[in-house]
Amino acid sequence: GLVKTEVALKMLYIVTYCDISAVGKNIFNNSTSSLLKQLYLQSLPAFENEDLLNEGARRVAKLNTIKKLERYKNLPNIKKKKINYISSNQMFLRLKAEDILDIALHALNVEDYTYKVVNKPTHLTIRIIRKVPLNLGYLLGKLEFLNIASMNIFKLFDDKKAFYISFSERVDDEDIPFVEKIIEDSFDMNRTTKLVTPVIKKENVTVNCNHTAYLASMQLKEKDQKGLFAYIARIFDDFGIDIESAKIHTHKNLARDLILIEKNGNFCSQQDEILELMCTSTDK
Repeated sequence: GLVKTEVALKMLYIVTYCDISAVGKNIFNNSTSSLLKQLYLQSLPAFENEDLLNEGARRVAKLNTIKKLERYKNLPNIKKKKINYISSNQMFLRLKAEDILDIALHALNVEDYTYKVVNKPTHLTIRIIRKVPLNLGYLLGKLEFLNIASMNIFKLFDDKKAFYISFSERVDDEDIPFVEKIIEDSFDMNRTTKLVTPVIKKENVTVNCNHTAYLASMQLKEKDQKGLFAYIARIFDDFGIDIESAKIHTHKNLARDLILIEKNGNFCSQQDEILELMCTSTDK
């Protein structure tokens, strides 16, 4: 996103070599040479994907906006670095600079987990920031009586993630303690709940194990059904699949989901088995 063109990357490689070599004799050694070459070769393929280049450029622009905020300027350098290295690009693409900084500052103080339930006049929203594992399949399964309107998952720093889930309806105020109990129980990874099996057609699922060097992607366009993502999340939990970020959006009775998955060896090598479990129906 900063370099923008392949020619500029090559020039940066050369100038970096010159800069290191100019410091003194033997500073540019075999180890430094190997690391620099590895960085160059891993960066070069990015120019083959225009979408990822645009993502990188937009992230840089949003981060520069954050750096101009007074709250950011007043932070210690170590906290600034954590914000600069937030893992999820999607967070920078979807949220305003002020909102990103709010989440990051809140996450800095989280030791295990924190959550907030907001029961608005039109809909219920749950916001969770966690460092300890969250049993997402259980959480969504216990709340499947509510229809998910949107959900965002963002990987932050220090193994922390933010979950923002909005439902298409509200609950009675006296049911808020019940919702809070479900959230707290969802940090017990041994809990399970019976889920409704949704209809997911294989032709409506697209998997790309080469989304980036470190991430695979799964896109789903399917008829909206209660418990749809709860079912997918439970399968992911069972396979030990780590969601780096997710965008779940429902509009006009159609669910459009984008899930970015960390390549930890649990997804791509088992994608056929995972899709067999997920996909319960195909067009004849």
